[in-house]
Amino acid sequence: MVFTRILYSVGVGAVVASTMAQSPANAAIAEFTVSPGLGNGYGTTCSYQLKAVSANALRISFLDNGWEFRDGNKQVSGDTVTTTWTPREPGTHILTAKEVTGDLSERTVTVQVGVGTNLGSACAVQ
Repeated sequence: MVFTRILYSVGVGAVVASTMAQSPANAAIAEFTVSPGLGNGYGTTCSYQLKAVSANALRISFLDNGWEFRDGNKQVSGDTVTTTWTPREPGTHILTAKEVTGDLSERTVTVQVGVGTNLGSACAVQ
């Protein structure tokens, strides 16, 4: 298994993001990211872009704490698939990009979500 941990502080709060490959380094999902929160982390009612890069981009599911979600339409461009994620509850969220055919590889990112107020172009997080 390959483990990578990234710890960074954003604005008022600290956000921990970790990426973990469940398959060897040559797994079908080469990259999985979540767009950063604006200044003060991730908040409920605010939307963020998830991006997975995979040789099988058409066969990727996105999960939040183990539950598949379809907040936004999946957009596929070459080997990249993106979707929109809007957290509904504060707390720890384990986001997963999972290949549903082939080698069933997956990658995860863990983020902390606070109570957010969507201000349109920004998100105020408590």
